Amino acid sequence: MVPSTGRCGDCPRMRIRLTSDPTESIRKIQKISPMLRSVWRFSRVMGGWPNAKIVGVEPDTILAAKAARIYAGEDTVAVKSCAVGAEDGEIEFFVTANAQNTSIHAPSDSFHDDLHHDGVERTEKLPLKYLDGLLAGCDGPILLHADVQVAELAVLKGAGDHLDDVSVIVIESPNERAYDGTAGFNDIYRFFTAKCFRYEGPLGQLNSKKTGRIRQADSVYVRA
Repeated sequence: MVPSTGRCGDCPRMRIRLTSDPTESIRKIQKISPMLRSVWRFSRVMGGWPNAKIVGVEPDTILAAKAARIYAGEDTVAVKSCAVGAEDGEIEFFVTANAQNTSIHAPSDSFHDDLHHDGVERTEKLPLKYLDGLLAGCDGPILLHADVQVAELAVLKGAGDHLDDVSVIVIESPNERAYDGTAGFNDIYRFFTAKCFRYEGPLGQLNSKKTGRIRQADSVYVRA
């Protein structure tokens, strides 16, 4: 990353240009908080930042137990089995045929139109935690990777003071409303710019199988 000075409203500005090597770009990250649905992603993060502490949050109880078994004994990895939102409590979780599409939000009609083989199989009650509490005692700088099936804005609002320790965020941003009652790209963009983050662009995208339009993308934000 290449920094320069300036200001963003009342916030000190540091312009950061991502290099072609993301590992080099954020090599000083000490804490990584991924909301992941893939053991492969855990392994990749561990390989890229061997000295960082990883906090993985997985709401699917079966997948969380699997990850906990795989990383048992790893001092740098903590697996939290819960849903993440803007408060503590309990919430209904919609489990779909494809575990990667499960969410605290019900899939919309457009979701079913595009992924008609991936309907809701069951719902279950899960503990709901806010991110600030899950990261209690953790110091920055933090890389936050949130892939939470359009619960992103609730996760961000629950980050509390720990958002000040976040340097880089990779977050799933929906372009189309695939789940009921959720925020879109514009809502997430406005949240981050108000918090002095700058949008760097997409890392990847998911296109609709039916229309070909971009349904969602992994967006990168850096602290300005």
